[in-house]
Amino acid sequence: MSKTMGEKIRACLPHLYGWPWYAWAWNFFKSTNTMNLLCAANQISKSSTQIRKAIEWSTNTKLWPVLWPRNPVPRNIWYLYPDSKVATIEFESKWVPEFMPRGMFKDHPVYGWTAVYDKKRIEKVVWNNGCTLHFKTYMQNPQSLQSSTVHAIFCDEELPEHIYDELQFRLAGTDGYFHMVFTATLNQQMWWQAMEGTDEQEKFPEAFKQQISMYDCQRYRNGQAGAFNTERIAGIIAKCKSENEVQRRVYGKFIADTGRKYPAFDPSRHFVPAFHLDPGRWHFYGGVDPGGGGAGHPAAMGIIAVDPSMRKAYVCRGLRMDGEDTTSGDILNAYRETRGNLILRNQFYDQASKDFFMVASRAGESFSKSEKSHDLGEDIINTLFKNDMLFIFDTSELRKLGQELVTLRTDVVKRKAQDDFIDGAIRYICTSVPWDWSMLTGTPEVKPVEDRSFTQSEYDEWVENERRGTVDADREKRKSGRGKEWKEWESEVREWNEAYGS
Repeated sequence: MSKTMGEKIRACLPHLYGWPWYAWAWNFFKSTNTMNLLCAANQISKSSTQIRKAIEWSTNTKLWPVLWPRNPVPRNIWYLYPDSKVATIEFESKWVPEFMPRGMFKDHPVYGWTAVYDKKRIEKVVWNNGCTLHFKTYMQNPQSLQSSTVHAIFCDEELPEHIYDELQFRLAGTDGYFHMVFTATLNQQMWWQAMEGTDEQEKFPEAFKQQISMYDCQRYRNGQAGAFNTERIAGIIAKCKSENEVQRRVYGKFIADTGRKYPAFDPSRHFVPAFHLDPGRWHFYGGVDPGGGGAGHPAAMGIIAVDPSMRKAYVCRGLRMDGEDTTSGDILNAYRETRGNLILRNQFYDQASKDFFMVASRAGESFSKSEKSHDLGEDIINTLFKNDMLFIFDTSELRKLGQELVTLRTDVVKRKAQDDFIDGAIRYICTSVPWDWSMLTGTPEVKPVEDRSFTQSEYDEWVENERRGTVDADREKRKSGRGKEWKEWESEVREWNEAYGS
């Protein structure tokens, strides 16, 4: 029996007719909100739903004037995956065989398409109607995402927070649309606030949002049995290694995982709105981790304001220089801009970064060596968060710090960890501030660190004396009085001289 024209059309446009719809999937597919967020369990067709929508928006020319009245032809649509390998696998194993127009529509003037590859990785789909769907990745440098005006963006899996603002800038010129479907495996602060925050904690309240569990997939909207039933879900739950995995992968919830390096940090409690800090009252400390100067280990810096009681503090300013090739001079300039006109009690740096110290010293900046013990630093920071002594201003830049705090795990190799903010700049400060632990019990014994800052004139004097070989009358007395610390200072001066070539 030959197929009718209607049957042929349905067979050749599988993104519309090839698969039944869950009620929640149909609602996501039809939504024209400027932001659409779907946080869901694993393997329930959330990615397939978004792929179908991306194809529909790329090919339904009747929708274009409704979606983009000022720019009725969507020249650029972006679809983002975690990396290009995943994008290529998904395109070849899911997009093409399951959803892309085929048969008599493969070369159609509206639905027809051509896949374009770059070095065997999918780069874009060029539609015959004038629209182009580009595949982008979370691994790309944010700067590489700056050159385009985009009509719609679709993100598959949880988008790293630091990329979000750049993507929104791409949409501004077209009144474009943002979509994301994901399972909350990264537990990032911004997306938690978006999906589960309430009242003042909620972000993007005007967005179309859904949290979908496997139990929402027991029936399609046409009444047919869905892919999940009670028995199958029970079997999946039995295979999960923990209740946290059940909540995340079966119910689509945000769950703080075990094995976190900083488990005492609670984003719902420790992120607070920024407020004015009176410079005459608060004590300010700074920290700089010059890093490796590139994308793999970016420089990071922070400022912490400490109450005079030494019992409460706020990370009030900070910067992580993601994706930038930086020199010591670039980092110092960025730090000075971050610090602004604040007067600091002390500022600390990674003492392994001799180039940064030399450049800073020549520029008149006095930095103290950081405490290098990771165990001590982690213990202090967890103690501060546990006892509500440390909070973080909820700003776009400091959300990166929150992301590190919730995702950094104890089982990750140090060289592969993204910890430049917390395990560098902020840790340097926290291990050096003379906190008042007297009201706590069971807290680490922390010896206050002596303020070892030196003024520019003192520094110049010591450099000149060493250069000339001059020993002033009080030198021996200071040697005997300061002991080991004095020897460390002499050793450091010798390092300076070597750096200066003296």
